[in-house]
Amino acid sequence: MKSFNRSPKKSFAGEIFEMPLLLWLTVMVCGVVVYLLNYFGLLNPINSSIDFLSITSHRSVYQTSEKFNYFFANLTAVNTLTLKNQDLTTQVTKLNSQLAEENIILNQDQQLQKECKITYSKKYPEIGAEVIGYDSRAIGIAIINKGSHDGIKKGDIAVVEKIAIGIVTITTDNTAQVQLLNNNNSNLPVKLETANLGLLTTASGQLIVQDILSTSSVKVNDKVYTSGLNGTYPPDLYVGEISDIKSDARASTIVAKLSYPLNLNNLQLIMILSI
Repeated sequence: MKSFNRSPKKSFAGEIFEMPLLLWLTVMVCGVVVYLLNYFGLLNPINSSIDFLSITSHRSVYQTSEKFNYFFANLTAVNTLTLKNQDLTTQVTKLNSQLAEENIILNQDQQLQKECKITYSKKYPEIGAEVIGYDSRAIGIAIINKGSHDGIKKGDIAVVEKIAIGIVTITTDNTAQVQLLNNNNSNLPVKLETANLGLLTTASGQLIVQDILSTSSVKVNDKVYTSGLNGTYPPDLYVGEISDIKSDARASTIVAKLSYPLNLNNLQLIMILSI
């Protein structure tokens, strides 16, 4: 069997020493030429070109990096603006909802004024609010979803379509308490359509007008309005009609039952008049 002997691998130095003489001379001549060209400055244009290309390359990389930084900065700004736009859109939606509610109240107000022939005309700053609950510890105490941060203050008057319903007695930052006309502590000076005066209060859960002079020409269906005499409620707010009259020849005053146009135990949207 024939065997093959592999020659040992030559080193790089060994291969160089075995190079042909002509190749050696060529390499040496080239080296000397390059040295002389560099010595006499003849390679400077080439070096300058290489330096120019290197500077241009670095400048291009720097400019590209700046553009990327500018792009990502703008992208961050766009994301911030997008979030702000979403917040503004939410606020606009909320304001549109409140405006729609107030338009509903305004339309109902105009219709009720037309039906009841209410003559109330004086303008007060108005704030729309929603009844969010009632105080279970007392009759005729409503809680609304607006407070001092919304401009509500103690003594403001609550109305529905220009019908008096109560007065603000307590405020917090975001809510307020309204004492309604059917509260036991409510005593409201009123005037009748016939210019007679009386006091609107409650008796056994029924709204009544008392202290009407027996000499008055009061009659059923007479409209009743706030008189403004106590300085808390403004005058000419509508409160209802006389539904029944109880008179006593021995008494100097008349007591009349009031037909109130609203259910004070089921209020929803109301207006607060800033007095």
